[in-house]
Amino acid sequence: RERNDGLSYTVTYLLAKMCDELVLGALATCGVTAFVFFGVQLQGEWVCFWIGYYVSLCVGIVLAYFVASISPNMDVANALLPLYC
Repeated sequence: RERNDGLSYTVTYLLAKMCDELVLGALATCGVTAFVFFGVQLQGEWVCFWIGYYVSLCVGIVLAYFVASISPNMDVANALLPLYC
């Protein structure tokens, strides 16, 4: 919506939204992965488990925001995103 209204460029919108989501995602995944890692008593290092989970989350977030930023509206974005998988 902001892109169509001329309020921001696609790159500006994409970077702002990604930074916001990735920072919050990093904080949220720390608790989730710690709960799973220690609750299931996985072996190895928790940091490696967290990095794998966080990178997977980042790929999904970046892909979703990229498709949303280049789409003319949310209906098109919702139709295009599942085609990637």
